[in-house]
Amino acid sequence: MVELSPETVRAVREALGNGLARHQAGDLSGARVNYEAVLHLHPEQPDALHYLGVAMFQGGDSQAAVPLLEKAVAGKSDSAEAHNHYGCALLMEARAEAAEAAFRRACALNSDYAEAHFNLGALLQGLDRSNEARLALEQAVALIPGQTGWRIKLAEALKDLGELEQAERHLEIAVAANSHPIETYFQRSRVRELAGQGALAIRDLKRCAIINPAGFQSLNNLSRSFMTSLEARPAARIMEWAAILAPTDPVIRYNLANCLLAAGDLERGWREFRWRHLKEEVLIDRHGLPAEWDGTPIKEGSLLIYQEQGIGDEIRFASCLGEISDRARAPAIVECDDRLIPLFQRSFPALRFIGKLPRDGGPPTRIDFAPLVKSENISAHCALGELPGLTRRSVAAFPGNTSYLTPATEARAQWREKLDRLGPGIKLGFLWRTGLASRIYAHYFFDILDFRDVFALPDIQPVNLQYDECEDDLHHAETELGVSIYRPEGIDLRDDLDDLAALISELDMVVGPMTSVLSLAGAVETRCIGMNIGLDWTSLGTNRQPWTPSMTIVYKGLSRRWMDAMRDVAELVSDLPRPIR
Repeated sequence: MVELSPETVRAVREALGNGLARHQAGDLSGARVNYEAVLHLHPEQPDALHYLGVAMFQGGDSQAAVPLLEKAVAGKSDSAEAHNHYGCALLMEARAEAAEAAFRRACALNSDYAEAHFNLGALLQGLDRSNEARLALEQAVALIPGQTGWRIKLAEALKDLGELEQAERHLEIAVAANSHPIETYFQRSRVRELAGQGALAIRDLKRCAIINPAGFQSLNNLSRSFMTSLEARPAARIMEWAAILAPTDPVIRYNLANCLLAAGDLERGWREFRWRHLKEEVLIDRHGLPAEWDGTPIKEGSLLIYQEQGIGDEIRFASCLGEISDRARAPAIVECDDRLIPLFQRSFPALRFIGKLPRDGGPPTRIDFAPLVKSENISAHCALGELPGLTRRSVAAFPGNTSYLTPATEARAQWREKLDRLGPGIKLGFLWRTGLASRIYAHYFFDILDFRDVFALPDIQPVNLQYDECEDDLHHAETELGVSIYRPEGIDLRDDLDDLAALISELDMVVGPMTSVLSLAGAVETRCIGMNIGLDWTSLGTNRQPWTPSMTIVYKGLSRRWMDAMRDVAELVSDLPRPIR
C-alpha cells in the first residue's frame, strides 16, 4: 500500500468532497471530473471508485460502471451501499445471478437497508421467483411504508402467488397515496380480474384511461379486458382509438387486428393482421425472396410458403393448404417446423414440405432464402399466416369438412390397442398449461386440480397430454382427486407430433387451454373443448372455431374463475355419448 503525502491526502479529500457536492446537485459530468481527479492521485481510492461507478451508471453507461464498482466493493467490502450499487449496475448488464449475490450481500451487511431489499425483491420477481420476492419486498415496505412503488411491486408478487386479498389490501393503500395512480389501478385491475370481479377490473382500467387519455397502453389494457368480457366490438372501437394515437406501433396494430377479427370484421382484420411481422418477438429479417403472391395463378415457376408463428398457428393455418395447388396452379413448397413434416406431407400430398431454413444471428433473426429460390425456381412467396386473408375472406369460405390432417393408420391402431387396455369409459385427453412458462401469461392457464369436476364424472379415463415436465402435478392430482391418470408410453408429447396426432385421433375427447394440442385435436376431428380466458381472433366473430368445427370453446371470462369455467366443461363432457367398445 502506497502512503500518500499530507498534500495528496488533502487534495484527495477536497476533490472527493467537490465531486459529492456536484453529484448531489445533479451535475454528473462535473462529479465525474472530480472523481477522476481523485483516482489520478490515488488510483485505488474506494470512495472515488464507488461514486464514479454510480455516476457512470446513472449516466447510462453500466458497462463502464461495473468494473469501477467491482473494485469499489473489493476496497470497501463492508459497505452495503457499494454492494447495492454494484448489483444495480450488474443487473443493467443482464448479469442477474451476480446482481442477486450483490443485493443479498448488501442486505446481510445492513438488514435495515430498505433499497437493497427492494432491489433484491424486484429482481426475484422478474425471475418468476415470487415467493422469495415477496419476502424481500415485505421487508422493504416494512422499513419504508410510504414507498408506494415498492408496495405496488409487493402486491404484484402477492397476486402471482394467488394471495389476492393481501395484494388488494396493499393496492388500496397505494390508491390512497395517489402517487402512482396508473400503475396502481392497473395492478388492482389484474387482481380483481383474477378474483372474478370483472366489472371492478374494467372500472380500474377506465380510470387509467381517464388519467392519461393519450396513453395508448391504457387503452390497450382496457380493450383486452373487454375481450376477456366477451365484448369484441367495444374492444375494437377502443383499439381503433389506440391505433390513432400510436399508428406505427406493431403491438397496437396487431391487437387491433385481434379485436377486428374477433368482432367478425375479416376484411379489415386480415389487413391489420400483417402487422404481426413487425412485433419484436417474431421479427425476422428475410432475404432473397421474390414477389409476394397475390393468390392468383402463377404463370411460371413455383410458390414458396414460409413458416411463421408457433406450432398451434401452423396447424391452424394448415387448414388453408388443401386448396393452394388449385389456386396457384404451380408447384408449391411449404416451409414448416420439422416435427410437422410427416403429418403435413401425408395430409397434403400435392405439396412439398421442407424443414425450417437456418436462422442466423439476431435480433432480428436473419434468413437467406436466395439459394432455395434459385434451386427451386421460386417466383412468388407467401407467409403461412397470410393464407387465411387470401382464402378465408368470410366465415362462409371455410369448408364444411371437419378434418384436414391425416394421422398414420398403423400408429392409430397401436394407440387404439393401448387405450383399450385401460378398460371401458371415455378416454379423455387433457392438459392445463402451455409448455412455455411465463408469469405474464400465467392467468391464461389453470391448475390440474381444476379438473376436479370433470374427473369426478363416471366412466372417465384421464389421459395425460401435458408435454412439459409434470409428473409431480400428475401425482398430486391422483392423490388429491382419487383418480388414475394414464401416461402414454413410448412417445415424446412435445416432439413426436405425428405420433401425437395418431394418439389424439383415438381419444374420445380432449380438454385443455388453447395450445397446439387443441389445434391438433381439432385438425384430426377429435371432439375437443378449448378453454380460453376470453375472445381472440381465432373465433372470427362466431361462437365457435371455424377452423376446427369439432372444437367447442368454453370461456372463463372476466367475472369467473377457472374452476367455474371447468364446471361448464364437466357438463359438456357428461353429455358426451359413452363409447361402445
